[in-house]
Amino acid sequence: MLRRLWMLVFAAALLGAAPALAGDPACIWNALPQAVRDKVLAHSATDPRLTSDLNQYASEEQLAAAISHCVPDPAKHLAAAKALAGYMYVRTSGLWLETNRHLDEQRLARAWAGIDAPLRDRLIARAASLEKGPLDEELLVQFARGAGLPPEDMARLKTGDTVGLAMLLNLLGRAILAATDADY
Repeated sequence: MLRRLWMLVFAAALLGAAPALAGDPACIWNALPQAVRDKVLAHSATDPRLTSDLNQYASEEQLAAAISHCVPDPAKHLAAAKALAGYMYVRTSGLWLETNRHLDEQRLARAWAGIDAPLRDRLIARAASLEKGPLDEELLVQFARGAGLPPEDMARLKTGDTVGLAMLLNLLGRAILAATDADY
């Protein structure tokens, strides 16, 4: 079970090591060894996804220790791992978008807030249930447009291009964070 959480969590990486409180996914990130964080961030600047062999960054034991350090209640570990996954999606893709498209966190946060509430709420509900399926394309378009993605990149949003993937991961990460906000 924890191995599957590990795979989910390390599907993306975080930017920086800001101070964090228990119950905050940044606390879990900061509790991981610095060498792990450095490797993840170095990879994220060039590619918003991580390789399928996520154990090259940290062991299952390191992740379990980081979660336990920040979330003492074992009943809340799954929610904490989900929140960390969302946090990492946002930060990994955000690092790539800032490095490669000059879209900073403020622009991305405004774009998230600017999505039509019913569309955003449906995505948050899907993230809470971990429901899989196609994403409403209008969500991604609104998010990318709100962030100020250049027209040439807007045309490539749905082609599987790296910029489209980075925007999608950032959007999904924000939904996961919103869905897990009160769970732990």
